[in-house]
Amino acid sequence: MAESYNLQIGFPDLSSSEAGADAALLEEIINDTLQAQGDPPWAQQQRTDPNAADLGTIVGVILGAPATIILARGIARAIAAYFSRTARAEISITKPDGTVVKVSALESRDVDKVVGKLS
Repeated sequence: MAESYNLQIGFPDLSSSEAGADAALLEEIINDTLQAQGDPPWAQQQRTDPNAADLGTIVGVILGAPATIILARGIARAIAAYFSRTARAEISITKPDGTVVKVSALESRDVDKVVGKLS
């Protein structure tokens, strides 16, 4: 079985309700971006608190190891689209090893930098 690469994308500067709304938006943008490049959707809104009633305040992304670079590029493009559609300052991406990557004001020209940090 191929290994997977799991990312958790959070919204550290937002209230729970704002983070929940932004998690839903980012999930949609990531999945639309991946589908547009011919890949299956991999993002899903998740709860940080299993007892919470809301859908969740983070977006979990599970990538298959062989396609990580290609999918990471799609995710970085989706994050750039998220920043262009919202007035948000920052998101945090937690990698499988626990490393947290802070991303702010990502523009299209910065996508390769983010891909490098996610890989």
